[in-house]
Order: sequence, then structure tokens, then C-alpha cells
Amino acid sequence: DAGLAVLNLAPATDRQDFERLYAQASSALTGDGPGYDAGIAAAQDIFKTLDDVNRIVPKDTITAGCYLYDLDGSGVTGDMLASTIMTYSGVENVFSDLVGGQYDFEQLRLSNPHIIFCMPGLKDELKQDARFRDLRAVKQGRVVELDPSMMEWQGRTVVDAALEISAAAFPELLEDSSMQVTDPTENIESEVSSALTSSALAQDDVTYETLQRGDQGDDVLEMQTLLDRLGY
Repeated sequence: DAGLAVLNLAPATDRQDFERLYAQASSALTGDGPGYDAGIAAAQDIFKTLDDVNRIVPKDTITAGCYLYDLDGSGVTGDMLASTIMTYSGVENVFSDLVGGQYDFEQLRLSNPHIIFCMPGLKDELKQDARFRDLRAVKQGRVVELDPSMMEWQGRTVVDAALEISAAAFPELLEDSSMQVTDPTENIESEVSSALTSSALAQDDVTYETLQRGDQGDDVLEMQTLLDRLGY
């Protein structure tokens, strides 16, 4: 009625769908062409950081976990982005086979997770409820209260959520510098410059062309090869 455009976007459910969400939102704001590309790039940038988180979490054993909104059957299921975030954080969601945000207590009991994340204020209820207090995570004091916004918001907060989850699940990571996650492109300019200087490509008798998006040819292939060697 106020003359404002309303855009109804479905929340993302996994990595690929996260790109869809960002592409749609960015296209609506800045146009289908550049907006779409910018949205995809932003989504990929966020998940590159999640890749970094996933690389540092232990892989030698499976750490099972879950997120509970309440004790009456509401939790993070496999059709939610939060389940994907848990996986990148090194925690296998015991409700990954379920959908609709509803969990089955019997599945929770049988999976007996190593760690339980829950709504603030729910930790004490878990300890006092006869159904839950015999679970391994409750007995070992591995119940962690985490604000639900960390599990639901779909901005760059997904990185914060991944760091919170992995830090709680693997406290040993905080004992050294392995938990330092940085932008993977942060040092690319200096590293590429250094590599060029030290390589045979940087001979005094070699000249360089400035490359731009859309260029083709041997110069582009050489740059791609060098970037590949550097891990980019």
C-alpha cells in the first residue's frame, strides 16, 4: 500500500542454495547482470572462509552434535543452512536426515551426541529433565548455549556461527594459533609479486602486459598457471 517493492526470498538450505539466495537479493538491488555476479561472489567468499574453518577442525574421529530450540521436538534439521554450518565446523548433525525443524527424541537418544547446542536458558532444563540427563553430552558437561540468531541469520554471521561451534566442539584449537582464520585472498598481491620476482618470468628482458577481465591468450594462461602453483 505504501508503494514499496516487496521481495519474498526463501532462506538458503545448503552451500549451493546460499549462492542462489545472494544472487537473487543482489540482482534485485543492482540488476540481473552485475548484481547476479556480485551476489554469487559474495556467497562464495563466505564459504571460502568456512572451507578454512573446516580445514583446521579434527578429522580423525566423528563428533556428533545437534541444536535444540526446545525439549519438545524443535531443532536444527538437515534441510536448514545451520546443519551445513555444523558440518563445516566439524560437527555431524544427528538430525541431518530429518526435515521441517522437528526432531525425534528416540533418534537423539540412539545417536547420543558428543555435544549439544541449545537455546539460552535451556541448559539447566536439559540437566533436570529425566529424558535428557542420561545423554553423553549432558553427563560430560558438553551442553553449549548458543543464540538462535547464530543458526538462523544468513549473512556473514554464518562464519561467526561456525567459529563458535568449532571452538566449543574442539576447545584444543584455542590452545594454539590453529584457530586463526583469515581471508584467503588477503596476501595474494604480495605473494604473487614475490613469486614473479623470483621466477624466470621476471627476467630483466621480459615485458608484461596488463591483463583485464575477458582477455585471452598465452599471457592469460601463464598467469593462471602461476596462480595455480600458488594455490589460488
